[in-house]
Amino acid sequence: MDLSQDYRAIRWMQENVQGSPVIVEANLRDLYRWGSRFSIYTGLPGVVGWEWHEQQQRAILRGTGSATALPRSINFIQH
Repeated sequence: MDLSQDYRAIRWMQENVQGSPVIVEANLRDLYRWGSRFSIYTGLPGVVGWEWHEQQQRAILRGTGSATALPRSINFIQH
């Protein structure tokens, strides 16, 4: 898998993005793989949380977790 373009984009973000804007990127069901790599390597917050972490932190709350996080996040950003 060629990630050279991702590397260049991440380096650009590290060098040029000011402050701490929230970014949106793909979230994978496989933990600790290549999903969320822009958040991981830039330190910028992403709006879609890692599913397992969401499940751990909100295990007793119904209707929470990554399955509902994206629609809630999009709604928050739009309003």
